[in-house]
Amino acid sequence: MALAFAALAGCGGDADAPAPVSAKNYSVGGSVSGLKGSGLVLRNGSDALQVPADGAFAFAAPVAPGSGYAVTVASQPAEPSQLCSVNAGTGTVAHEDVRSVEVVCSTQSFAVGGTVAGLIGAGLVLQNNAGDDLGVSPASARFTFPMPVASAAHYAVTVKTQPAGQTCTVNDGTGKMGSLAIGNVKVVCADMTYAVGGTVRGLIGGKVMLRNNAGPALAVGNGQFMFPDGVAGGAAYAVTVSGLDLDAGAPQQTCSVNDGAGVVGASAVANVDVVCSVESFKVKGSVSGLVAAGLVLQNNAGDDLAVSADGAFEFAAPVASASSYAVTIKSQPRLPTQICTVGNGTGVVAAADIADVTVTCIRDSATIALIGVGGAQPAVEPRMIGANGTVGAAAAPGGATPGVPAAIDASSKTRTVNVAVGSSIQQFAVATPASAGLNLMNTLTTVSGQVVALRSDPNGRALLAATDTGAVETYLLDPESGLSTTPLPAHSAALAPVSTITFEPTGRFVYFTHSSAAYVSQYELMADGRLRSIGVAPIDTPAFAAAMHPDGLFYYATNLGTNRIFLYVPDAVSGGLRPNANYGYQKAGHMAVSADGKFLYVGKLNIPGAPAITRYAITAFGGISSIGATTITLQGASVANPRFEVDPSNLHLYALTGDRLETYSIQQATGDLAFVSSTPVGNPATFALSNAR
Repeated sequence: MALAFAALAGCGGDADAPAPVSAKNYSVGGSVSGLKGSGLVLRNGSDALQVPADGAFAFAAPVAPGSGYAVTVASQPAEPSQLCSVNAGTGTVAHEDVRSVEVVCSTQSFAVGGTVAGLIGAGLVLQNNAGDDLGVSPASARFTFPMPVASAAHYAVTVKTQPAGQTCTVNDGTGKMGSLAIGNVKVVCADMTYAVGGTVRGLIGGKVMLRNNAGPALAVGNGQFMFPDGVAGGAAYAVTVSGLDLDAGAPQQTCSVNDGAGVVGASAVANVDVVCSVESFKVKGSVSGLVAAGLVLQNNAGDDLAVSADGAFEFAAPVASASSYAVTIKSQPRLPTQICTVGNGTGVVAAADIADVTVTCIRDSATIALIGVGGAQPAVEPRMIGANGTVGAAAAPGGATPGVPAAIDASSKTRTVNVAVGSSIQQFAVATPASAGLNLMNTLTTVSGQVVALRSDPNGRALLAATDTGAVETYLLDPESGLSTTPLPAHSAALAPVSTITFEPTGRFVYFTHSSAAYVSQYELMADGRLRSIGVAPIDTPAFAAAMHPDGLFYYATNLGTNRIFLYVPDAVSGGLRPNANYGYQKAGHMAVSADGKFLYVGKLNIPGAPAITRYAITAFGGISSIGATTITLQGASVANPRFEVDPSNLHLYALTGDRLETYSIQQATGDLAFVSSTPVGNPATFALSNAR
């Protein structure tokens, strides 16, 4: 040994120098076979590796030469449950990758067994999966099949041979193997009796609890069932429903039994019929604030329910448990117009009536007075209307026009206000909130002259503009925005010069009076905006003003030649006006019908210093009578034809005189007017009301 060391020293080596170290590390791995489950995790030291399938594997962290490795199974695979073992899993890394580790997996199998109760006869043979026969003696309290079942495989325990003088049944005998032995199969044997069973149908989501002769409850779903305890021949049976065990979200149900009672003969009873049906419940609630007629509610877009007064309501058709309900307004009340909203109107019916739906109705009141003014700064002045009908003195922003407004239309169902100025129509949008004023959105230019009358149809699909040449131009409107869809009119019809444009409530028919023609022109507004003539209604001299009953029942027109008010009855099918009566009235001017349809208000023309409005009651046939009529004198400066409008709520009437806009309250029973307030207006020309908020 000394000579060896001397020899090494003689070679010039340094006895104290360290041995050379390799700079390369090597991977540790191998192969996996037999893997069927998921979740296999291998570990080498602190390096864990999840292996999804058979094949080669290698740990991520390399190992230095001379270092040891020890591959182990950190987590066994499941579904199916398997047991994996490692061969050649330990060693020392040389100067090459380790590829010799073998991981071999095999699916685990588990025993299937259970308990036997009540067995006193010999000869009981059980089977699992139609095989693996197992004889069970009366002395046995438990049993286990000799052949285990692989994890994830199914088992099905049945009785192959019944014991002498007894009948055995199997409970909890089927399932899928997991990672443990099955030991809860129950075999119950009883003396020779006859089974009682039948069929359950119609059950949704859960189980029905059945009893036979007040015995223990049996929870069963749809399909065939059989009580575990048979009944001896000649004994009575009586199947009843003791309850329901419904799944979460399942509808409330009622189950009844047919053919459920009798006496057992010499064979099993199998015709018990258990029928389950979903229970239905009422949808109901209350209405408040209703003062007008015509409110119609719907539930789930049907089951129409007309409501005529405040109080409770109830839909006729019940709604099945677990089904949705959606209460909506099909028709808003009218005469006067109201806006009703639904609270707590949607949901899912559970196990009781829905009784908290609320319908709250308010009057559809005007929120803005849109006043057209002239002078040095012509404009449409938006004046906010207070809760008591008082009109604000200060105008909201916006609304400047290039000239004096000749007509203002705010009758569509949108926030758009149409203003006629010369040969143009300016389309303003009421800002949100309305107190922010008006924003100019669009300007239309007529092709036939200056606009003298303007009106949009009640459905907001078309705007009609009458010009001083007698033409009526139709502009198609976007139903959402109220703005014209084209810069030019879609159609133009030639008429005599128009003084008024009046639609009936459906918007299908429109009527024109003329300043130089002694008739009322009658037209049907077609879907494409064309006006189709349906004839004329006679009047003895040109008409000055017109008004339509809010229900479309009556049409009134005034003339100057003979100082009369003419009553017409529109035909609901053809739209034609049938002359009915006429009434004397000295210099009748502007007219308006109350929003409840009970009263006609008529202004007087050309009475300097004393602009006035007379109130007439409307009879059931549309007639008006001077008996009981009342007249008020407006307080503002004289004007040739005072304009006035009835608020949709029927609570107020607004009148424009030569220097102010006046508010009058309407007495609901008599229709009489009482002064509330007035607000000064400089150079007033025309006005309209808007209910934009």
